[in-house]
Amino acid sequence: MGIESNRKVRILIVDDHPGVRHGVRQIIEEAPDLSVCAEADTLESALQVVRPASADLAIVDLSLGRSSGLDLIRNLLQIDATLPTLVLSTHEELFFAELALRAGARGFVMKQDADAHLVHAIREVLAGRRYVGQRVIQQILARMAPFPT
Repeated sequence: MGIESNRKVRILIVDDHPGVRHGVRQIIEEAPDLSVCAEADTLESALQVVRPASADLAIVDLSLGRSSGLDLIRNLLQIDATLPTLVLSTHEELFFAELALRAGARGFVMKQDADAHLVHAIREVLAGRRYVGQRVIQQILARMAPFPT
């Protein structure tokens, strides 16, 4: 992604829980090259702020009250196909990670792992790579059939 090196990366946080948004903001703003440009708590409010916020990346929860984070991801991609999305979710099942990635998300991080992995995941996604947390990788490996001997 072509982000100028002399400015901070701008991140939109979308989660329906104020405490989660606050915690994510704290994690992000501890990194010297990252900043939160806007927050939203619903699909509708996220769609209203995404253009004016000029975000470089959106962090989206899958559960947004009456709406789905998956729908938001699809809508964001229609507005700006270059805006990468990273899902931050309480759902740890492989099923939800796959749904998010198929919807267009570039990464998937468990909320329980945010302290240790969120900034790394943001940087991976901004570098054009996909990111899935270790818990999801472990589930993928566990479901794979053993190699024949």
